[in-house]
Amino acid sequence: MNNFQMVEETPVVEKYNELRVLGTLRPIDVNLAKIGLRHSLYAVSFYHGDTLVAMGRVVGDMGIIFYLQDVIVHPNYQNMGLGTKVISNLLNYIKGFKPENGEIMVGLMSSMGKESFYEKHGFFRRPNNNYGNGMSLIIK
Repeated sequence: MNNFQMVEETPVVEKYNELRVLGTLRPIDVNLAKIGLRHSLYAVSFYHGDTLVAMGRVVGDMGIIFYLQDVIVHPNYQNMGLGTKVISNLLNYIKGFKPENGEIMVGLMSSMGKESFYEKHGFFRRPNNNYGNGMSLIIK
């Protein structure tokens, strides 16, 4: 892991969209991406030289709920522990908001086939006995 530089910030939009496409996600409109990235509560990015190889960010209300967003690892850099480093940094940030004797919820929307990765970090699948399916709406 010594070959990677970690920075606690979002990447520039161009590198963000490049990594999204490499991670089989669609690119985001540049103007919307600038707004969204700017409003992240926390972000971590890993670089190998000038190449963005992994990232993730936290969004939420800073009290009741937090979401992990854009947890992406460049396909050529997977299985090197970078995804775990991203998750660890994001969760450590969130743990700073947990009240004594209280709890907060962390959610995410896993990419298809990546659920077992998140389960290794304590996340559970939905639906289950306590929670229904996660759901989304795309407004066009």
